[in-house]
Amino acid sequence: MEQRTLKQNNSLHKWCEQIAERYNKEGLTVQEVIKNYKLELFWTKESVKELLIHTAIKRMYGKRSTSQLIKTGEIDKIIDVVTKFNAELGIDYIPFPSREDV
Repeated sequence: MEQRTLKQNNSLHKWCEQIAERYNKEGLTVQEVIKNYKLELFWTKESVKELLIHTAIKRMYGKRSTSQLIKTGEIDKIIDVVTKFNAELGIDYIPFPSREDV
């Protein structure tokens, strides 16, 4: 896959600026916009890590990053919690990859 172009990047930044200006012109605060934030997004590796894994890490251990997890025990418990959550959504078991799989 090709990385986005510099023009696409510049356009994205300009668009974000235009959206911010419009929100401010309409008197919409960040809090007002976020409380109505209901975009339906597709899952990515990054969103799974940020929304599921990091949330579990913060709530279970008060830590901010996977790099802070203890090698034995904590990662296993995170896997268990996410697997249980997936089961509640009707998602079949997704095994944690072994070293040979990555």
